Amino acid sequence: MITSFTKNSTKWSLVGLAVILLISGCALTNAKTDVSQKGDNVIEYATQLKFAAVPTSELPAEKPEAGLKELKGTELELQINGKKVLVKLYQGTDSHDVYAFLIDEGQSYSIGLASSYSLLGINELIASDLTGNGQNELLISGDMGAAYVELKVIGYDAETKRWLNLLTMGTPKIVDLDGDGKSDLMAVSAAGSIPSYLLIYQWTQGHFEMADVVKQLGNVYTTLVEQDGSTLIQSGTDDAKKLFRYADGELAEVNTTE
Repeated sequence: MITSFTKNSTKWSLVGLAVILLISGCALTNAKTDVSQKGDNVIEYATQLKFAAVPTSELPAEKPEAGLKELKGTELELQINGKKVLVKLYQGTDSHDVYAFLIDEGQSYSIGLASSYSLLGINELIASDLTGNGQNELLISGDMGAAYVELKVIGYDAETKRWLNLLTMGTPKIVDLDGDGKSDLMAVSAAGSIPSYLLIYQWTQGHFEMADVVKQLGNVYTTLVEQDGSTLIQSGTDDAKKLFRYADGELAEVNTTE
């Protein structure tokens, strides 16, 4: 029986992570910009991001199809929202695709494709409270392409007694973006990718919400940079790059004068 899958140090890891996402939601209104003076040398232009709800979907009650072979030694027992469940991995006999299934009280539920690179492509398979709601979710991430990692977040709704796919996202990155000491969940394109993307996720009222930073700023180039111990967002063009600080659902453009 395994407890987690560990890749090399360059791989993204969720082991031991207690992630608490932003709880307060942002109203789905048009973006607004405010101008304020912050000290003698810094001027900030604050833009309110728009967050949209990410749809959830119910896991289908399905057994592995004929032709899928169970990968022995990968059966994992987890505690999810007070329930003891099993997760099993299966691989096609003529492919490298690995599929995950959740077993709850004898009923099998299909999680879907977990890796396109056999068992070696599974990065993590753990139970952790990613949403900050006080209950564990099932987190499974795997390599789907040469530079593409996909994360699935599976949760149990005790009220409706359903297993739900709360989130499926690619190229996940977890850092303290707003400097409040809590980790934030993002999807970030690889360095140098054009066009690039940066999606910020938050957990609000029982579901994930997402803000598309690149789309809302209207820029082609966006990435994360470290400056003075803080994580900032750099966005713009090759000839005109600007820095933004993220906090409370806002992007504050930071211009430091001499």
